[in-house]
Amino acid sequence: MDEHDARILKELKEDSRKSNTHMAKALQVSEGTVRRRIRLLSESGIIEKFTIKVNPKANFLAWVLVKSRPQATREISEWGRGLGAVQEIYETSGEWDILIKFETESSKQFNDALDELRSKEGVLTTETLVVLK
Repeated sequence: MDEHDARILKELKEDSRKSNTHMAKALQVSEGTVRRRIRLLSESGIIEKFTIKVNPKANFLAWVLVKSRPQATREISEWGRGLGAVQEIYETSGEWDILIKFETESSKQFNDALDELRSKEGVLTTETLVVLK
């Protein structure tokens, strides 16, 4: 990955709907160069997917820190990826083993998802951080 790739990633992070032509003009390279580099970034796994970011004002947004039994961390992470309310999930180092971003339509829907997480075998404790603004 070089400076051009880093600049393409920056452009896509700002707005993944930007056209290759728009990025090519901004980066002063050809459209084909941008298209080829995006393809290579995707094939190499640097770009995993293109997605949207929903305005949190429209939904209930929270981060949950999870402590788990060491043998259960990977299993809990894989299970969590299947929950519809989970937007992002990371295995981490330090005091907490897993970091999960939840996005739901209401606090009740979030609470139901949190109850499901807490009942998962191997989950020792959680801490919830609700996004206020």
